[in-house]
Parts: sequence; C-alpha cells; structure tokens
Amino acid sequence: MATEVKQIAPRFRSSRGLGLLGFPSTRSVFLGQDENGHDIFGEEGAEPLLDSFDSYIVVSVLTATASFAALFEANLENNFFRRWPFMHNIWVTTCALCSLSGIYATVVFSLSSTYGRTAVGTGKVHIYETFLKSTSAYRSRAFRMYLWSLRMFVGLLIFTAVDRVEINFRLPFLALLIVLSVLLYRDWATIMKAAVPIFSEEKIQKESKQRQGKTMRQRSRI
Repeated sequence: MATEVKQIAPRFRSSRGLGLLGFPSTRSVFLGQDENGHDIFGEEGAEPLLDSFDSYIVVSVLTATASFAALFEANLENNFFRRWPFMHNIWVTTCALCSLSGIYATVVFSLSSTYGRTAVGTGKVHIYETFLKSTSAYRSRAFRMYLWSLRMFVGLLIFTAVDRVEINFRLPFLALLIVLSVLLYRDWATIMKAAVPIFSEEKIQKESKQRQGKTMRQRSRI
C-alpha cells in the first residue's frame, strides 16, 4: 500500500561541517508527513557528496591494480636486481604497500558510498548523518592511504621508466622525472590546501564574521 504524504510548507535544518571527509555539510528538507503522522525528510546535497567518493575509488583501483601487476615484474634475473639485490626487496615491499593502500582506500570509500546511498534512498536521513559522522575517522585514514598509494605509484613509475631507457640516458631522465614529480606533488598540495574551506563550515563562518566586523569598523571610522 502506497504511503500517503501530506504536503506541508518546506522547512530546513542544516547539519554542521565536520572537516575533511568528515562531513556531512548537507541540508535536510521537510517534505511532509505520512499517514501515521511521521515526518518525512529529503536530503539535499547528499548525492554530490557521495558522488565525490567515486573519484577516490577510481584512482585507488588504478594504483592498486597497477602496483599489483608490477609486483610480478620483480624478476631476480633482471640486471639491475642482480647488481643491487637489496633493491629487489624494496621493489616488492613498495608494490605490496601501494597495492594494499589502494585496496584499503577503495573498500572504505566504496562502503561509505554504498551504505550512504542506501540510507538516503530509503529516506533515513538521521541514520545517514550518523553513519557519516561515525565513520569519518576511517575515511580520513583512507584518504591518507589514498595519498600514500599515489606517492608510491609515482615512485614505481619512475623506477620502471628509468629501467627501460638506455644506460647513458638514465641519469638525465631520472632527474627530469624527479623534477616533474616534485612539481606534480606541489600542485596536489596547493589544490588540497585550497579545498580545505569547502569542508570546513565553521572556518568559513568565522572568516565571514571577521570580514564583516572589519568592514563595519572601517565604516564607523568614516
């Protein structure tokens, strides 16, 4: 039997931002009441929030898969590994850690996205908010693992690329790749730093109040 919903003038309630990947910073919209008098809320901002997890999932799958494949390329018969045997252990360790980091990030963000969408789809807004709050620490950890998997993936890429070129060109090629990697990481850090206010509602409100107070003081002096 379909649930009857009595339409009432919309009212809103906002949840507070909880920091990077610890949100929700969403808004619950009151839609009405069912036949039993229970309030029904819809969730605004939930889908874009959950969609953002997909980007982490895609990249984490890429790094986990590529590093796992590189693990089988660690052949002891390789001239490089025969010359420096300890590098074989470093290669295997890096591949394993990169793959595990990517898998961890993939699983955490996939579960967060799946269960979050399930809660939103069934109209359980309070459970959705509670779920994201209670699992924010795991997503923060997954984000750090995500970054580490990227760093190790870049390291594996550099090592593999340098090993594929002629010996005479290895040093300049290695220097070029290191410089490009440093520039790449600097851009990542700049973008992540610029994105912090997006996930920090309290910081935005504080800065807004400071700007308003400064403007009012300047006007009073005039």
